[in-house]
Amino acid sequence: NRGQYLYSLMQEEAKESPIGAKGLIFLPYLIGERVPHWDSYARGIMFGLERFHRRTDIMKSIFESMGYMTLSITNAIEKADIRIDNIRMSGGLSRLPYACEIRAHILGKPIHVLQEHETAALGAFMIVAKSSGLITNASELSNLAKIKSTYQCDPMLHEKYNGLFELFEDLYINVKQMYKRRANIIENLNLQEEQTIENL
Repeated sequence: NRGQYLYSLMQEEAKESPIGAKGLIFLPYLIGERVPHWDSYARGIMFGLERFHRRTDIMKSIFESMGYMTLSITNAIEKADIRIDNIRMSGGLSRLPYACEIRAHILGKPIHVLQEHETAALGAFMIVAKSSGLITNASELSNLAKIKSTYQCDPMLHEKYNGLFELFEDLYINVKQMYKRRANIIENLNLQEEQTIENL
C-alpha cells in the first residue's frame, strides 16, 4: 500500500527531529477549520522556518500539529464542563505508533487506538443497526469499537508541549483577520479557479 508506505516514511523522518521541530510550528488548516474555530477562510501556515530546518523538522511539525488541533478540540469540550479522561483514535495516523505517542504527550491523556481504523464506516453501521432494531442495547455498540493499543503521556514532555501549544493557539488568533483579507485579494485577482484535490 503506497499510502501506508508514505505514512511510515513520514514517521521515521519525524523521529529524527526534536520536540518542537526546532521551533517550527505548522497550522494545518489546508481547507479551513471546523471545531473550535469554525473558520472557512483559515489556511495552512509554516511558521518559524529557518535555513537550518530540514524535511525531518517539517514532518515533525506536521505530526505535532495534529496533536495541537486535537487539544484545541478537547479544551473546547472541557470548557463546556464535559470531562475527558482519554481519547480514542482512529484513521490513517492511528496506524503510526509515533503519531499516537506524540498525541498522548501533547494532550496529557491516554490515547486508545481502535482496532477498526475506518470508524466512519463503522459509525454508519452502528446508526443503521440501532435504527433498524438489529441492536437494541447501546452497550452492544460500544463492544464494536474495541481498543487495540494504548499510549500513555510522558508528564515531562507534556509540560514542554504546553508552551508550544500556546504558541500554536496564539498564531491562529493573530492571523485570523488576515485569512479573510487573503481570500478577498485572491478573488480580486481572479485566482480562484477550480482546483482538483487528489490526496483525499
